[in-house]
Amino acid sequence: MKNIILESGTVDVNCMIGRGINVSYKFETAQDLSKYLEKYHISKAVVSSLMALNWNLKDGNERLFDETGKFKNLIPCPVLSPHLGTSELPPAGELVKMLRRRRISAVKAYPMKGRYFLDKFYAGKLLEILDEFRIPLLMDWDQVDKSSLPEVTAEFPGIPFILLSAGFLESRTMYPLLEKRENIFFDTSRFADYKILEETVRLFGSERLFFGSGMPCYNPGPPITLVCLADIPDKDKKSILSGNWERLEGGVKWD
Repeated sequence: MKNIILESGTVDVNCMIGRGINVSYKFETAQDLSKYLEKYHISKAVVSSLMALNWNLKDGNERLFDETGKFKNLIPCPVLSPHLGTSELPPAGELVKMLRRRRISAVKAYPMKGRYFLDKFYAGKLLEILDEFRIPLLMDWDQVDKSSLPEVTAEFPGIPFILLSAGFLESRTMYPLLEKRENIFFDTSRFADYKILEETVRLFGSERLFFGSGMPCYNPGPPITLVCLADIPDKDKKSILSGNWERLEGGVKWD
C-alpha cells in the first residue's frame, strides 16, 4: 500500500480546516493538517475553510488563503456562493481577478446549507465564470439537489462537478449521472458499499474518481486502504490517488 501511495503522490480532494460546530475535530489550522497528511503519505490536499462554511464566507476564505500559503502540500479551495457583488463576494469581474491572481484550481459550494439553488437562473453568473475557466466545483453529496443535476451539468459542460462523500446505496443515482454526463466525478471517501469501487471502475473507468478522506471528520486510513486494496489494476489506483486530479487541475484555463 505504501509503495502505491508514494508512487502516485496521493492527492486528497476532501479536506477542511477550522473550528467545527458540535464536532470534535482533530485539527483546526493549516499547520495541523499539513502534518497529518505526512503521517498518511498524502502529498497534497484540496482544502476548504469551516469558517467560510459556518460563519463568514469572505473572512473564512481570506484566512484559508493566508494559512495555506505557508504550506506547499495544501491547495486552497474557497467556498463560493452566487451572491456576487454583495457583502459575501465581490462582483463577477473582481472575483475572476482574485481567482486568477491566486490561480485557484477548485472551488466549493454548499447550496442546501446556503439556501440557494445551483442552477442557471439563480447562480448563472457564478457558473458562467467556472465554466469559462474550467474550474472544478466541489460539493458534498448531501448539499446537491439531484433532480437539478442533469440540467445544470448539461448547461455548463466546462465545469467538472466533483461530488463528495456519496455513500450507502447512492450508486443508484451515481451510475446514471456517470453514464450520461461526462463532467460529473465522485470522490471515494464513503465508498464502503460492497465492491462499489470495483464496479464503478468496471462500468465507467477510473478517470471519473478521486481519492478523498473527509478529514477531519473521518480518519484517512480506511479510504486509503479501500483504494489500495481494491481489485483493480495499479494504473487505475494511481489515477484515482493522484492522476485524475492532476489532469483536471492542469485543465484550468488561467494561462
